[in-house]
Amino acid sequence: MRVVNQRGIRHDDLCVADVMTPLSMLDAVDMDTMRTARVSNLIATLKAKGRNHLLVIGDGLGAPQVRGVISRTQVERQLGMSIEIADVAGNFAELGQLLSHN
Repeated sequence: MRVVNQRGIRHDDLCVADVMTPLSMLDAVDMDTMRTARVSNLIATLKAKGRNHLLVIGDGLGAPQVRGVISRTQVERQLGMSIEIADVAGNFAELGQLLSHN
């Protein structure tokens, strides 16, 4: 809705790129680390980063590649419990957004 209002366009005119999360805003964890991590470590990482999703990356053909995505919602479903995540600002732009919502 923010993009629609800012640009004065209709929903039908939006492109996927308009609503994607920028790569710089995504947090990633190493695949080898995740293989031996405990669920409690994963939950602590989600909480510390203030994120609902984490990319899992591993070595590919000479460069890191996305191996998967960890979703807070999926972990909650599998555990049968809620995971409370506080909003955490990663930069000044995010800090401004958090302050404007309160």
